[in-house]
Amino acid sequence: MKKLLLIVIFTPFINLLGQTKQDTSKSEIQKSIQYESIIEEPPSFAGGQEALQKFMNDKLIVPAKVKEKKLKGKTFLKLGIHNDGTAVVLEVLKKMDECIECDQAAIEMIKLMPKWTPAKKDGKNVAAPFNLPVEFSYKK
Repeated sequence: MKKLLLIVIFTPFINLLGQTKQDTSKSEIQKSIQYESIIEEPPSFAGGQEALQKFMNDKLIVPAKVKEKKLKGKTFLKLGIHNDGTAVVLEVLKKMDECIECDQAAIEMIKLMPKWTPAKKDGKNVAAPFNLPVEFSYKK
């Protein structure tokens, strides 16, 4: 009975010892970054809104389903713009109805983005969130 009890007690510790830093997923690392909510200057895409829209029009791969079913809608992403300007997707805030592929297409587009101008707080670059609507239309 004592042997069984010792095995049960030590089993959780064995699992913990077997874990490495490599087990930490990229999303866990991204969530561990402190994103500032009170900032002096928000993050901005190089070239402004027009350049952002052009980038999205050029790089967004609209899934075939959108054209086939003549779908129209938006996926809303919450981005994290790091203090070095790197953009990462923190979460999908609102999925597009009837098109799971659209959410993935929007995420893939973000991976292609050049670095942004990061947010500023007290004159220093800081990581900050940025909400981005991504529009899908069968007319594009």
